[in-house]
Amino acid sequence: MSKRGFTLIEVLTTITIIGILVAITTMVYSSSLKRSRDGQRKTDLDSIKNALEQYYLDNRNYPSFNSARGNIYNARWQFEAGLVSNCASNRAALAPLILPTIPEDPINKLPASVGGCSELTNSNSSGEYIYFVAGNTIPPNSDPRPKAGYYILAKMETAPSVNINNNGVNDSSSITFIRNRVQGWGYDLSGIVIGNGISGSVTHNYFVSSKPNN
Repeated sequence: MSKRGFTLIEVLTTITIIGILVAITTMVYSSSLKRSRDGQRKTDLDSIKNALEQYYLDNRNYPSFNSARGNIYNARWQFEAGLVSNCASNRAALAPLILPTIPEDPINKLPASVGGCSELTNSNSSGEYIYFVAGNTIPPNSDPRPKAGYYILAKMETAPSVNINNNGVNDSSSITFIRNRVQGWGYDLSGIVIGNGISGSVTHNYFVSSKPNN
């Protein structure tokens, strides 16, 4: 009785099919992880937003970093006490008073060791949650008026999660609106690329903002 083995073509075909299945499984798993992280980002920003609204109810004002405008600082560092001692004093406005800790992006986190203020600002904010007060034209530390609002920005990994579009309409979801208003308020956008894509060059493509307060 003759024994028939697998031919080379059959072996290669089997390997090819297995490779395709592995590739598909990897892509599905990777996409699932990205969607999960984007969901976490939305939850995180909503959590910070709720804490900020509670702060507003208590103080009739939104917190602002005690520095002249220019740089946009890491949100966790602004709001959580005791994170960085070798930089200017931050406002521990939310944690641990309202939140136990301030959420961070699942991937882009505040460095474990920070050497100075520059490491907390624009050039190192590719995907970290960033926060800034909005609506006044003079620096927060010399402005006696209540801060009119705020933005918190994040970077999403999947297109359906992005809410900063480029529709050319001057509304709160327009790239032009975000860029022009932020610069008009006196902030420096160098190192921050606000866009509607998910490419590596885009540092922030999703935002939440304050509720209207009179």
